[in-house]
Amino acid sequence: MSLPCYDRGMSWDVYIFAPPAGVDHVEDIPSDYSALPLGTVADIQQRIRDQLPYAGFAEAGSMEAGWGGVTGPGWNIEINLGSDDPVVGFMLHIRGSGDDVLPVAARIAAAAGGRAWDIPGERFLSGDPTETDGWHGFQRYRDQILGDG
Repeated sequence: MSLPCYDRGMSWDVYIFAPPAGVDHVEDIPSDYSALPLGTVADIQQRIRDQLPYAGFAEAGSMEAGWGGVTGPGWNIEINLGSDDPVVGFMLHIRGSGDDVLPVAARIAAAAGGRAWDIPGERFLSGDPTETDGWHGFQRYRDQILGDG
């Protein structure tokens, strides 16, 4: 499985996991909290495909097992579910530009039964497609680092 690689490999990283109810910031998670499993790799892949039929995943048993992705106009999302079963959290590596990627990331998080944590922005994403601060902030940073802006 291969996805187009936008932006020479630099990605906006979003972590999907199930924090305790009512937590609005990762610093509020109790130190003794054990993350709840989201499901098996195969189960999460199927739930994502149910929401996004165009999502692709590497075959089980392959060296890329646990990896998948979604591509849109000018962007792609690499989905790294890892190899642990059950999955307690996973990464989205988002590249490119275009705000239409935000609802797709939200649908992936919802399908998995978790919440999306914007790692560089240090906050949970609400799923509101107009909430573009983290995504736009990443793009400004990327363009500055790569000399594109």
